[in-house]
Amino acid sequence: MQLKNLTQTQDGKYMWDIMEPWAIRNFGSNVAGEENSVRVPQEVKAWYGSHTSGTYGYLGYDIPWDDVVADKIPQTLYIPSGCDLTFVNMEILSGVRIVVENGGKLTLQDSVVQGIIEVEDGGTFSMNYNGYGGEGEFLTGSSLCGQLRLEDGAILENAAIYSHINYLANGDLTDRTSNEPVVVATGNVTVRGQVFIQGDEAGDNNIGQTGLRVQNGTLTVEDGAVLVVYGGDATVQFFRHQRHRDPAGQRNHHRRRQGGGCCRKSILGQLAVSLYPEMAQSPLLKHSCRAQQRIIHGLTRKPARLSAGIFPSPVPAAM
Repeated sequence: MQLKNLTQTQDGKYMWDIMEPWAIRNFGSNVAGEENSVRVPQEVKAWYGSHTSGTYGYLGYDIPWDDVVADKIPQTLYIPSGCDLTFVNMEILSGVRIVVENGGKLTLQDSVVQGIIEVEDGGTFSMNYNGYGGEGEFLTGSSLCGQLRLEDGAILENAAIYSHINYLANGDLTDRTSNEPVVVATGNVTVRGQVFIQGDEAGDNNIGQTGLRVQNGTLTVEDGAVLVVYGGDATVQFFRHQRHRDPAGQRNHHRRRQGGGCCRKSILGQLAVSLYPEMAQSPLLKHSCRAQQRIIHGLTRKPARLSAGIFPSPVPAAM
């Protein structure tokens, strides 16, 4: 990737408008000591597959999901420090690992990632959000069909993340499962702005996908930020608070309830009210366990109802 082949914009940055050829299977390398690895120039701000929603540019090729799990991913795309890159109308297949380095930022708009995104210390990830020109707005159209991995020091900012692993094939392959979460946070990870995560419903394995797993660390939601996590089969967790750090002894306690099971009234109430005092008046907490599950099940399919007294903060339409 060379700047001379891209379009320069008024702010001095560059964009690939539109990617040609529209499908790039093989990588060269501009990363010393690595093969099949490309580091995006820090001046590049946008990478368009097309300007038509649903018409994608394709990057990489599909590999068996067992190879992804075994970390046998042949291609790597690096987002370096100083690069604030937005993918638009792109599909990145599972043979490509995306690495957001310290000081880099990746945003997905109307794009699909079939493989792994790794956000390193100081890197930032955003999705289905347009932060240009004013207050910003949530969008629809992007999905993760692989996994977002947030490493120690990573930042998750203004994102509506949802999984379609049981709906969108990995190229010609349909060999993925919902056993693993959409998002895994390892170490100390920060949430900024509004973040919404939804796992896919159960597929052939009858396992509802967990939305978020925090392991070996803490999840810090900044002042005024919102974090909402839905597991598959309509299990819900929600957070909004000044600052919260999960003590090590509580992480497993929360994990057992992210992917399914009964949303017990005591657990739901303790978690919601302790972190979000307004929830004390929520009519949801007045119902029994099974009634809560039925209400949540309906809400995840009719997101407009989320603002009708159940949750104090609305969820983007995509959720």
